[in-house]
Amino acid sequence: MEAQEAPQRLKIADRPHLARRWKQGAAELAQTANRLADLYRGLQIGEFTADALADVYATGGAEARRRYIEAAKEDAAKVRSHAIRTQIEQEAEQWRTPFAEAARQAKESAERSGGDTRQLLDFLTLGSDGRFTVSEDAARLIDEATAVYLTDPEEIEKYRQHLAAVDALNAFFEDGATAPVLWYSVFEMGTDGRVKIPSAGVNYAYLLAQRKRKEGAEAVAPEPRPMAEPETAEPRPELTQHNRAKSTAPRMVKGISKEPDQRNRGAELRAGKHHASPDSPE
Repeated sequence: MEAQEAPQRLKIADRPHLARRWKQGAAELAQTANRLADLYRGLQIGEFTADALADVYATGGAEARRRYIEAAKEDAAKVRSHAIRTQIEQEAEQWRTPFAEAARQAKESAERSGGDTRQLLDFLTLGSDGRFTVSEDAARLIDEATAVYLTDPEEIEKYRQHLAAVDALNAFFEDGATAPVLWYSVFEMGTDGRVKIPSAGVNYAYLLAQRKRKEGAEAVAPEPRPMAEPETAEPRPELTQHNRAKSTAPRMVKGISKEPDQRNRGAELRAGKHHASPDSPE
């Protein structure tokens, strides 16, 4: 019988922001776990284990309550007075302890967080000293758990096609040397959903002029401007209310907008509107 090949698992991206959030959440969870452990030891029902911590977030500490009541009944059985025995058992049943309150708050907080807390329990390490920590190995596991992986063969093939398209675009724009701001305007989506060259054509001279401008900007650095000598300004006459209003009003030239229309920048790349720069050929 032929052995089946393991499914391919391809990592395509890290998510450092999510990893940092998980690590911070795990560190805060370790602090909460250690506070719970201290309170649990006060119950004198044993050591606070990883299973006991998981039970806190799953049930609010139902297992700890059961063990606490059993221990109270064993202590009550040693008392001769029936009234005192009954009192000990009733107080245990009420489960009014600092640990019970802390466990309730921890469970409610985890429910408000949307389940992330329970997911982070697996990244805590319980040391021989009874303290919970986030180890370096756990931090690496968080990096892996928050990364993006592909396992579906069709998705992996589409990802590789995407890489090829990116390589083709970088080659077309000469690794950014000829890329204009509105680089996507040199492509057009047809009615059939296929990408094509715009029907009006593309101003390739404009694209090539981008390289010349960038090369010139890198080759020639602007010289520092000398400091100007301070000039004594003549006193300005006091503004009247009428002149003050005129001076603060915006100055406009009829029919001319001083701000370029951002929506028409892409038109410079269209073959029908060759607004070439001085560096680009006519």
